[in-house]
Amino acid sequence: MKLYELTEEYTQALATLDDMDLPIEVVQDTLEGLKGSVQEKSLNVARFFQNVEVSIVAMKDAEKRMAARRKSAENRVASLREYLRFNMQASGITKIECPEFVLSIQNNPATVVIDSVDALPYDYTVEKTTVSPDKKLIKQAIQDGFTVTGAHLEAGTRLVIK
Repeated sequence: MKLYELTEEYTQALATLDDMDLPIEVVQDTLEGLKGSVQEKSLNVARFFQNVEVSIVAMKDAEKRMAARRKSAENRVASLREYLRFNMQASGITKIECPEFVLSIQNNPATVVIDSVDALPYDYTVEKTTVSPDKKLIKQAIQDGFTVTGAHLEAGTRLVIK
C-alpha cells in the first residue's frame, strides 16, 4: 500500500471511529495499527530518498571531476593552438595545407582596450542602473508591523532528518 493511501485510510478511520460509539481501547488499537503502518512506510520513503541523495552527491563529484578534465583538455588545446600560431609566425609561414585541413594565420579585427574608464569622455560611456529588492530589510519591516506594498511573508514547512 502506498503512503498516501495509508494516510488517507488513517484519516478516514480517525473520522469514522470518532463518530462510532466504540470503547476507547478499540479506537486506540485501530488507530495505533494504522499509525504504525504510516510510520513504517514514511521511514522506508525517507531511507529511499537518503539513498538517492547519496547518488546525487556522487553525481556532483563526478561532474566536478569531468569538468576539471574538460578544463584541462581545453587548456591543452589552447596552449597547443598558441604554440602552433607562435611558431608559424616566427617562421614566417602563413599557410600550411594538407588533405584533412588548412592551417593559416589571419589578422583579427581591432579590439578596443580601455586604459582608464574615468578618462573617457562622457559621450563614450553608458550608464547602467539596477534595482533589486532588499529582502532582509523588507522582512524586518513586515515583522516590525509595517505594510510593504508588493511583498508579504510566507512561512512553509520542511522535513528535517537528524
